Amino acid sequence: MTTAYDFDPCPIDPEPRLRSLYRLWRSKGVTSLPAARDLDRSALARWRDNLMLVRFKGTVTDYEIEWEGPRLQQYYGMPRAGHGVETLTATRERDLLIEQYGAVLTNRRPAYFDTAFTNSNGVFAHQTKLILPLSAEPQLHDRRQIDRGQIDGRQVHRVLVGLYFRGMNNVVDIVDRLNDLADELACPKDAPARIQRSQAAVTARRNLLSAQLHSAEKRCTELRQPRIAAKLRTTLFIVTDMLRLESRMIEAGPSWPWEETRDDIASLFDFGLCDVIRADLAETHDPALLAEVLATLEAYRDALLALEA
Repeated sequence: MTTAYDFDPCPIDPEPRLRSLYRLWRSKGVTSLPAARDLDRSALARWRDNLMLVRFKGTVTDYEIEWEGPRLQQYYGMPRAGHGVETLTATRERDLLIEQYGAVLTNRRPAYFDTAFTNSNGVFAHQTKLILPLSAEPQLHDRRQIDRGQIDGRQVHRVLVGLYFRGMNNVVDIVDRLNDLADELACPKDAPARIQRSQAAVTARRNLLSAQLHSAEKRCTELRQPRIAAKLRTTLFIVTDMLRLESRMIEAGPSWPWEETRDDIASLFDFGLCDVIRADLAETHDPALLAEVLATLEAYRDALLALEA
């Protein structure tokens, strides 16, 4: 399953981190496509772990990964810089990628993909991906082609790819990263007063969410659905594990690095926990329970984001 969306306008709410990446790309090329040199490493630091830069040497199948972030190296099990389509042994994955790259190269426009497939390692993956075209950057030996009009700045020789995963993988990655970030922050001097004012609303929503998940897990156990019950226990563990992160966010209040993490928090819920809950509770065939838990989950998300005010 793959769905492509033109980002301008995009008919859906895309992954928050990829929407922000698109805005950065757009700001660098107001009247034409930006080039790779316009997007320096410091500007891309927020997305670096999940980015790769791909250079095309000819046809859409003749490409080379110039660099990729550590999250993608971890997912694919090895560094792939210097390699191309030959690393994809699964026909379905290879065809999907060629289709995605081909659309962007042909139209010279960015595209957003929501794709579920089994990768070349036999692992099921649900990805959100943004492919951004970059204009050609001729080398010295290409100057004659420029003079002949064969390279006009609109040709696409590279693409910048932002790739994130949906579901539990996304949840674990974001919670780990935000916890690491929280550990680096110093507690403000006025934290006790701020905690007292802010903690009640956030804690109440998390406690309600935990109670609902526990109730759903118990119900699945009673209905002899152990597999679903086990999944719900894992989700409940993740929600409980967010207590430390939640406490540090409340302590920091407005001094929390919101600009750096706002998209992560939104993605944690909308492209992580909500995906997990839908998958887990859909098998109970109880739409009322699913709607109730999702509503509480969204209220907990909103309470965390409100700490920025």
